[in-house]
This record gives sequence, C-alpha cells and structure tokens, in this order.
Amino acid sequence: MVLFRNTILVLLLTVAWQSASAQDVQQMSLQECIDYALSNHSDVQNAVLDTEVSKAQVGEVTAQGLPQINASASFTYNYKVPVAFLPASFMDSTAAEGEVAGVPMGTKYNGDAGVSLNQLIFDGAFFLGLKAAKTVRELSQKSLIQTKIERVSQVSKAYYTVLVTSERMQLAKQNLQRIDSLLHHTKAMYENGFREAIDVSRVRVSYNNAKSALNQAEKFLVLNKQILNFQMGRDVNEALVLTDKIEDIELPEQIFQDENFDYANRIEYSMLQTQQEVNRYSMKRYQVQYYPSLYLSASYSTFTGVNDMSKFTDKWYGQGAIGLKLNIPLFDGLQKKYLIQQQKLAMHKTENEQRHLQNAILMEKRQARVSMENALEELDNQQQNMDLAQEVYQVTKTKYEEGLGAILDVVDAETAYKEAETNYYNALYDALISKVDYEKAIGALYGE
Repeated sequence: MVLFRNTILVLLLTVAWQSASAQDVQQMSLQECIDYALSNHSDVQNAVLDTEVSKAQVGEVTAQGLPQINASASFTYNYKVPVAFLPASFMDSTAAEGEVAGVPMGTKYNGDAGVSLNQLIFDGAFFLGLKAAKTVRELSQKSLIQTKIERVSQVSKAYYTVLVTSERMQLAKQNLQRIDSLLHHTKAMYENGFREAIDVSRVRVSYNNAKSALNQAEKFLVLNKQILNFQMGRDVNEALVLTDKIEDIELPEQIFQDENFDYANRIEYSMLQTQQEVNRYSMKRYQVQYYPSLYLSASYSTFTGVNDMSKFTDKWYGQGAIGLKLNIPLFDGLQKKYLIQQQKLAMHKTENEQRHLQNAILMEKRQARVSMENALEELDNQQQNMDLAQEVYQVTKTKYEEGLGAILDVVDAETAYKEAETNYYNALYDALISKVDYEKAIGALYGE
C-alpha cells in the first residue's frame, strides 16, 4: 500500500513538473510575434524615443513665443567705499581754487531685487519655425512606421523560416522511418535468402544519409528559432513554440496588376513628401526674417543702500519700466539671401529624390510581383512533382516487397521522392518570402 501511494505521488509530481515546464515555453502566433517585436525590439524603442525627442523640440520652439519672466536679487558689502574726486570748494567755500577733495561715493551695504518680462508680439520666423518643428515631428512619426515595417518584414520572414524548417524536420523523420522500415524488410529477406548483402548495404547507406539529414534539420530548427527570437527582441535562448500552421497560411492564387498604385502608400515616399514640407517652411522662415519683429518688455526693481546693517530693511526704493522694441532688418551682408538659396537647392534635391524613388518603387513592385508569380507557379509544379514521386515510390516499393523489383529501383525512387519533397519545401519557402516582399513593395505589409 505504501509503495502504491509513493508511486502515485511520483506520478503527480511528474505531471506537475511537466505542466510547469510547458507553461514556461512561450507559444506565439505570427501576429503575437509581430506585436511583441513592435513593443520590445530596441530598433522600435529607439524610434519611439526619437518621436518623443521631436515632441520635446516642438515644445522648445513653442516656449520661445511664451512670456520670458526672470527674477534677480543681489547683496553687496563694500568693505572699502569708493571715492570720487570733486573740487574742494563744493564742500568748503574757503578752499583754495583748484584744490580737490576725495568724497565717498556709495554706501557699505547695498541690495536690490527685481523682476523682468519679455514677450514676443510679432516675429514671422517664430511662427514658421513652429510649423517646421511640428512637421519634423510628423517626419519622426513616419520614421517610426518605417522602422516598424522593417521589423514586421524581418519577423515574418523568420517566422516562416521556422515553420518551413519544422516541416522539413518532420519530413526528415518520416523519411528516416520509411527507410528504417525498408531496411528491416530487406534484412529479413536477406536472412531468408531472397536478397543479397549488397541490397542491405544500399539501404543502409540511405538510412545513414536520412539519419544525418534529420540531425541537421533539428540543428537548423534550433538555430532558426534563435534567429526569430533575435528579430523579435527576445533572449535568443528563450524557448518558443509556434502556434500557426503552415497549411493555414494563405497564398494568393493570382497577382493582379494595380494600375492605380499610390506612391504615398510607401512610407519612404511619404517621408520625402514630409521632408519637402520641412524644406518649404525653412525657406519661408528665412524669407520672413526680412520683416520687422516686435517685442514687449517690462521690469520692476527695488533697491537700498545703508552704512548701518541694522537699517538694511528700513527703506527701499522702487523703479519700473515698460516698453516696446521694434527690430527692423536693413542689411545683413546677404546672409539671408544665401540661406534661402540653400533651401531652394534642398527642395530641388528632394524633388530629384522623389522622382528616383518613384522609379525605384515601380521596379521593386514589378520585381516583387514577378517573383511572387514565379514562386506560386514553381510551388504548384513542385507539388505535382512530389505527388508523382510519392506515387512512383509506393509502386516501386510494393513491387520490391512482392519480389518483382530490385532494391536499386527502390533506392532510386526513394531518392527521387526525397529530392521532390526538398524541392517542394524550397518552393514553399520562396513563396512565403515572396509574399512578404510583395506586400512590403505595395505598402500593404503594415499600417497604422
């Protein structure tokens, strides 16, 4: 009875440990991997920080148009009061003509405190600078989207690579089991005198090759999962189980030509459009610097001066002022002219980049479309080849088991079948990667 209870306890602990271990393994779909990467990968996080920096820069420019208020206070102890030289007759009418006397000027203890205000009333450069700063912020937000698109592309490709590698590993297992069964059958026929030793050796060679292929597939699966973790921003050694199945991935049966493609769907082109807006605002900002600017200023201060420190707080004198300051630019040595010229050249440069990018996007889209069409066609062909190779192998194996065929025919058929399977999964991988590239080329891979 005690032995029975101990056995039950061990079984329960084993089940609990396996359950806990299963919970430690992260199970994720493609979308979950993408969501994780968009929140945790350092590239995306840095791009988010860049948007926060641009937001702070807008605040910095905005602050220049708000009241600038400052306060100040000071205390001075003149341990040696300065002396001014005046005609002695100012203090003594009996003094000889031309005689001078030293007169203390000031007090031992001086204090003052005040507050000042400066307010921009009109400055065209400020308002255009504010618009430019907001446009730069928009540019940083688009840069964030560009970073996310690249991350989605890399994660998707890595995810599909793991799926295909996993299928290849299962294929290698099935192939090994198939050849192992053939090896046992051939051994049995050899022991009964129906086959030669060379037949067993031929099958054993295929068995060893299949075993090596399985070992390589297992190693590649581990490596590709680590690559996926890296693309997601996870620890590369963390365990990961993919929940999506390769048969659930939808591949388009046909690619339609989109004649009304909007280049702005590509974030790179949209960023150039925004950059052109920045250039335009910068040029206008220099142009309006030819206009006058108006500022308001106001101040109030209070001060005192005594020779007896005990009377320092007795009496303070105040003064205040308010005024307007108008700045009228007259001549700056043609500095603004050349600044405007630089911005015009920058706009022409951006226009050239836009035209070049349009052609680049057009070629990339066409190339991705052709690659996708070829990949789908190749996938269909390899599917048919694999089905035919499987049929040939089954027929050849059946004839061999019935004593109507040679082992060499079976080995050749098995090799052809394995090659057809490999070609199929290569074509499947190419189709999946082409799918990602095509969606990226037309601007449909990721959007906000």
